[in-house]
Amino acid sequence: MFPTGEHRFHHAKFTLVAKTYEEGSPRRQELLKYALRFSTGAEAAFGTDGASAKRAGGKRGLPLTLEELCRYNSSELQGRMVDVQRSIVEQKAVHESVQAALAEVDKGARLLHFERGSVARKPSFWGGFVHPGRGTVYGENMLGQLWDAERDLSK
Repeated sequence: MFPTGEHRFHHAKFTLVAKTYEEGSPRRQELLKYALRFSTGAEAAFGTDGASAKRAGGKRGLPLTLEELCRYNSSELQGRMVDVQRSIVEQKAVHESVQAALAEVDKGARLLHFERGSVARKPSFWGGFVHPGRGTVYGENMLGQLWDAERDLSK
């Protein structure tokens, strides 16, 4: 059980990266132990709000090595993380307030998970921003796409 979707997301991220190591390796154990701190029984570790979990799961938390980031960004792990995020979206979408918000968005309109960025940097996988001057989304906006799909299912 997790206090928020953000907690669940980062638990999955650290668990999946940990499982790329051999059973019993010290780094695997360190990553798995860190992942458990995102679960409900460990609220004191990272708080019960999504912002605290995001900080603990990002650069301010346990840093992933360059090799681990490459593993995390592999198509196999990213596909599994998309499945995790889809499940989180589906769980959130059962709430009346979320259903009402989705109902207000026209079918066919694209939802954008906004992330600050620059066209000089690598595009974001989970979010994006509207390119100034072009009006196109820069970034894959995967989270926005998942919400688009959920909204279209409910209409």
